[in-house]
Amino acid sequence: MNRGRNRFPHPTPRAFIATDDDNSDTEAIQPVKSITSDPQTWREAMSSDKREVWAKAATDEFNSMRDDFKVFTIEDRSTVPAGATIVTSKFVWKTKRNALGEVTGHKARLVAQGNRQRDGIDFNETFAPVARFSSIRSLLALAAANGLHVHQADIDKAYL
Repeated sequence: MNRGRNRFPHPTPRAFIATDDDNSDTEAIQPVKSITSDPQTWREAMSSDKREVWAKAATDEFNSMRDDFKVFTIEDRSTVPAGATIVTSKFVWKTKRNALGEVTGHKARLVAQGNRQRDGIDFNETFAPVARFSSIRSLLALAAANGLHVHQADIDKAYL
């Protein structure tokens, strides 16, 4: 069994745009000629020709996590319990594109590498908060019956 990092091959990203061919009355689908892949590591991002763009995206993400969510604190290693795993993090880089394949922005997400934790040692239970549609309908009905206002929020930071 192969236990390497790239155990499952990922397809090469491809984008297509619709073009109007002057020689016919039909639209043709043409592949976009130059799609560059996103960096996989910090080193790749910082050595690319888009270094400044990636650095700004990473800085914006880090500052948002630190200031908006207060998730970073400095801990002395001596306070970490013996045998505990310190969960590392990494940036996930993404070039945002529109339907025509044109670059619309660059995004960096700072994610915890929870896949390095061990069941029964670093954690005992997992939980993914997902609401049933029947629960949502019930809450909306209660809000409507009692004249309450309903607010929705979208958390755009990644917690893996």
